[in-house]
Amino acid sequence: MSVQELRDLNNQENNGHGISCVDDIIVSLQSIQIERAKLTYQHDGDKISSYPKIQEWFYNNFGCRTHLKIDCQNELCKLLKSYNDKKL
Repeated sequence: MSVQELRDLNNQENNGHGISCVDDIIVSLQSIQIERAKLTYQHDGDKISSYPKIQEWFYNNFGCRTHLKIDCQNELCKLLKSYNDKKL
């Protein structure tokens, strides 16, 4: 899990201003508050889903937003992942 990679992706989005909830997650990760970062991802994931590259980072590092499982086999989670992959 590369926090720097997430920071770089975030700095590219929203006309260079980033996404505030992703900034919060980065701060949590730097403070080794992984559970807090995951809770923020679950709570604010609707904002993150508008940015496919950042969403992909979260899928690869945290898993699906609902279950926090990488490669989640829940049908809804697979559909959402497929939808995001099409936006990439």
